[in-house]
Amino acid sequence: SQLRVAVSLNNNTIELYTLDVSNTNNVAHAEVTFLRSISTHGHHSEVRSVAFSSDNLAIVSGSGDQVKMWNRPSLACLHTVDTSYVLSVMFVPGDRHVLAGCKDGQLLIIDIAV
Repeated sequence: SQLRVAVSLNNNTIELYTLDVSNTNNVAHAEVTFLRSISTHGHHSEVRSVAFSSDNLAIVSGSGDQVKMWNRPSLACLHTVDTSYVLSVMFVPGDRHVLAGCKDGQLLIIDIAV
């Protein structure tokens, strides 16, 4: 099977990988392939959470002061929302909204369909 993995680094870069996992004779094998890196127009503080849209065409990332929406194929930043300290982000089913959970207890609902 194949997994897509987004890794947030301490230099505010997000790297995308595929992980091909196979099982032969009860021994797991994994092949990791680097796909790309998002570093331009990135966050100004450490990225704490990353999520993919259900169609894998968009990425949302949350940091200490912002939520950013990215176009995965072009790596362009589509939208930035200034926030308090973000701990987690996720797309709501349907990919029209993003939820962001903040350290101060706020739950932000961000309309990305606009």
